[in-house]
Amino acid sequence: MRCRLALAAVTLGTTVWGCSSAAGEDDPLFNRDGTGATFGVGGVLSGTGGTGAEATGGTGAEATGGVANTGGGEPLGGSGAIVQTGGTGATGGTGATSGNGGTGNTGGNGGTGGNGGSGSSGTGATGGTGGSGGDTPSGCEQGLIAPNGYCVEGNKVYDASGRETIFHGVNRPSLEWTPQGENMGASDFQAMAGWGADIVRIALNQCWWTGNSSGYQNTVSSRVSEANNAGMAVILDLHWSGSGCTDQQEMADSGSVTFWRSVAQTFQSNGRVFFDLYNEPQNIQCTIWHDGGDGWVGMQELYDTVRSTGADNLVIVSGVDWGYNLGCVGNHPVEGYNVVYATHLYPYANKQPDNWNSHWAFLVPDYPIWITEFGPLASADGPNTCGNSYPQAVLSRAASDGLSWIAWAWYVAGECDFPSLISNWSGSPTSFGSLVRDAM
Repeated sequence: MRCRLALAAVTLGTTVWGCSSAAGEDDPLFNRDGTGATFGVGGVLSGTGGTGAEATGGTGAEATGGVANTGGGEPLGGSGAIVQTGGTGATGGTGATSGNGGTGNTGGNGGTGGNGGSGSSGTGATGGTGGSGGDTPSGCEQGLIAPNGYCVEGNKVYDASGRETIFHGVNRPSLEWTPQGENMGASDFQAMAGWGADIVRIALNQCWWTGNSSGYQNTVSSRVSEANNAGMAVILDLHWSGSGCTDQQEMADSGSVTFWRSVAQTFQSNGRVFFDLYNEPQNIQCTIWHDGGDGWVGMQELYDTVRSTGADNLVIVSGVDWGYNLGCVGNHPVEGYNVVYATHLYPYANKQPDNWNSHWAFLVPDYPIWITEFGPLASADGPNTCGNSYPQAVLSRAASDGLSWIAWAWYVAGECDFPSLISNWSGSPTSFGSLVRDAM
């Protein structure tokens, strides 16, 4: 199934549709100002090249790639000034002489060479010089989308009908520390959906899945079905791994490859299941995060393992420093398609709103960025560790940037210690929970 044609119809205007800082990392602050292509408007798209209007290709001013929006005129990997058919052969308008697609400015998928029209000269945009990942066609461009699933184009996620999708949901722990989970079942997921949640992130245990302890695989599959039936997509999160899988470790290991091969094979026919490769990488350098080493397996190998099964599901990649810092992506992006990057936000001193632009938000113009955990936290070392000041800042930033978010956690424990969204299993919200529920 291809969704690129549907996407073109919705690009104009509005869319229809605790822990300590990791030591010894590569410097993640790449001094990126986050001003790359915005992808959502992508210029004016020049109305199919102005039906062949010579030299302008529609509204595409020369050397900007058709109002390139500093991203090479490629809001959806489209063809330079989006000359499309090159004015039905009227020399293609020379593709608006798109001038290297506006140099990409770190964004815009680098263009795709423009198509240049079908006329005699329409060379279109040449793909720019930047465009993060511009050499790799997106999942939407290639029509790579799991059944009833989603694909990535630029910095956005689209469903199979071409509608942009932004998720709001909750984390659901306990399957990482008990094979049956605690108080999990259909009514639990229905209560989440009653808040307005359309996604739930379920934490898993590597050892129990690969060993199928106590029928663990069937238990997980049942929870996924119950969540889907309640109207929610599901993120399966590799949370605990290592020897005995009794806690988080610094990074994935060889057993994680076995885990993801099996999980991807199990859920590749369900596009409403997404794969969160490793919960919170910590105390590792960017090269280890990406390529592995020192006994760890990197994100690229985990991604490749999922794709080797034929699964086209969304893949989620968290940053270093306990899932927070995405600076490694600047020089070490995961090569592939349908990749979403994730950050975890808690009120540590180095994870305050003033730090976000340089630590993860500089990627927002180029990639889908999801906030897959956030909340107050009593054990954090920053200001306003408890109360709703910090999570409100997270929700406000997500709203302004159009980011998906998943709050931690739908579990009965201390509101600020865990932190918890609910005070009982009937789904009565804590103060933090009320904030999240009202933002759904």
